[in-house]
Amino acid sequence: MPHHVEGAVVARSTPRVEGSALLGPDGQASAIAVGTPAWFAWLDGATTFAFADEQGSFTARKERSGRSGWYWKAYRKRGGTLQRAYLGKSADLSLDRLTAIANELAQRPVGRSPAESPVAVSVARAVPDAEAPPMSGASLPIGTLTFLFTDVEGSTQLWEQHSALMPVALARHDSILRQAVGTHRGVVFKTVGDSVHAAFARAVDALGGALIAQRALVNEAWGATGPLRVRMALHTGVAELRDGDYFGAPLNRVARILALGHGGQILISRATHDLVADDLPAQTSLHELGEHRLKDLSRPEQIFQLISPDLPSEFPPLRALEARPQQRRRNRSRSSPPNCMSRRHART
Repeated sequence: MPHHVEGAVVARSTPRVEGSALLGPDGQASAIAVGTPAWFAWLDGATTFAFADEQGSFTARKERSGRSGWYWKAYRKRGGTLQRAYLGKSADLSLDRLTAIANELAQRPVGRSPAESPVAVSVARAVPDAEAPPMSGASLPIGTLTFLFTDVEGSTQLWEQHSALMPVALARHDSILRQAVGTHRGVVFKTVGDSVHAAFARAVDALGGALIAQRALVNEAWGATGPLRVRMALHTGVAELRDGDYFGAPLNRVARILALGHGGQILISRATHDLVADDLPAQTSLHELGEHRLKDLSRPEQIFQLISPDLPSEFPPLRALEARPQQRRRNRSRSSPPNCMSRRHART
């Protein structure tokens, strides 16, 4: 006997997501909650599921797009018209994404083709009947963006000491970051080891996502591995979007800013500071850390730290670059007494 979901009729064997839980064949909620590591692992082997909540409903189907690989598409039949929307790769199917697509399909005028439908959210663009575009065209924002880069401090040592536990801990870390980014209208466009790279159309969203992620990481019960201390950096600029990835000077700068920080710290460039200073989350502030040289970049950066009363705020000085040889000689000359011995005869 088929099961009716508004806008679609699906077999009882089709997995269903209602609210935030994946339902089993008997209609009872399973132990898999949307957005958790178990959810993303389940998606890797799934081919279809139905989704329904108070915003709307659709049937999701995994399809293949040439070199772009597998992606998910949402379908909903309404008024005799089959409507479609691009969901994204499995890693993008957070509860926020599913809800946004359900809402977009529910609000789409009957009879209007997907290509003509308005865009409800930048990460959930509807696509025409032809092959769904890759992530670079459908989900990633363009223009002036704020980039969030993160990585786990001391991860090499953690893997050495807890090799059996780190996969679970890192999956939880990834889930926390993806949820924080998604709920603040951002997109994770790359993960490299324990590093996460995300893009936001608005700087205030990027700041909010970083803050929520850091709070969740600090409050997480990590178990035997101990806490994962994650450093974060934000910078705003215009980058080139190509083949689902971003390229350009802003990416280099935010990576260099990140390298100066410590686990648990959120660093912000001057460009991002100027966009968020008048719209900070409640009870937060920005503390100026001074101007710092960045490796391989000619222009130094004025760096700020986000301060929140529920997060650690005391950290060692930023990891400064070693001064250039000429600068070291100049500093030494200025600090040496008049009759000091020359550098050639100095003790090492």
